[in-house]
Amino acid sequence: MLEIQDFKIDSIEDIIYKISKENREYIDLYFPKNTILFSSSNEDIAYDYARLAYVGHKLNECSEILKYEVVQPDLNESILFQVIKNNLDKLCKTLLSLSYLY
Repeated sequence: MLEIQDFKIDSIEDIIYKISKENREYIDLYFPKNTILFSSSNEDIAYDYARLAYVGHKLNECSEILKYEVVQPDLNESILFQVIKNNLDKLCKTLLSLSYLY
């Protein structure tokens, strides 16, 4: 399990090291959903979901299979994405670029 907001990484090698410690075919990646219904503006909620949709799109490009959980607007939980580690180099480059969003 890796949480993208905990990545304090500046190189692909650091990400490869983190991911290689996961001993499964797939990897669990958590991305934060920062807004919550009735406490955030509609624009902030829309931006939050647009950013998460972009994350899902980029992760889908790196994996044959992408699974994810849906978190409703009234919950303040991180979104779980599960990706298969079949193209490790592309996945690590994508994670590095996505980490800059958070």
